[in-house]
Amino acid sequence: MTLRALTMLLILLTAACSSAPTRYFTLISAPSGVVATLGSAPVQFALQPVRIPVQVDQPAHVIRQSDDRLAVLETAQWASPLADELHDALAADLERNLGARDLSGLPRDRHEPFVSILIDVRRFESQPGRQTELDALWSLQLVRNGTTHRLMCSSTFQERAGADLQSIVLAHQRAIGRLAKAVAPVVLRLNAEGS
Repeated sequence: MTLRALTMLLILLTAACSSAPTRYFTLISAPSGVVATLGSAPVQFALQPVRIPVQVDQPAHVIRQSDDRLAVLETAQWASPLADELHDALAADLERNLGARDLSGLPRDRHEPFVSILIDVRRFESQPGRQTELDALWSLQLVRNGTTHRLMCSSTFQERAGADLQSIVLAHQRAIGRLAKAVAPVVLRLNAEGS
């Protein structure tokens, strides 16, 4: 074998072993400049860990290819575990909508009303070139002066999405924003009715 043939073989083998670079995506929208401050909010809240379907609980993006087939995109990863991405994105959007900080895991003022928010995502679909779907059950538990009030609701949001992953992620961000906008006024109404 000549040196030229050996060099060409080595180049081909090296090219065959290389892979596409891994890209990382987040569900957390870019900051809007609006920051909630403690003490100015009408109610304290804590967003509990978000539950997600096991089918999409992967570091990589999972997309629907047909009615019965999913694909795991190994080179398209979430910046953190998907449940954490959903939690942090929802918490940020709720903070903007409620004008309050998420107190998850932090001490709270026991003399002020406190709402615990639990979100159970039932569907988190990505259909390239079509849409995304976010279907969630959510419950609120208001504690005020030792009295507890509970409420359970559900929401489903579909957003148009292009074929590329960035478009799909942005569509999911919009759906998460819509979910936060649906939850926030109910939190405020529950707080007002519980007084």
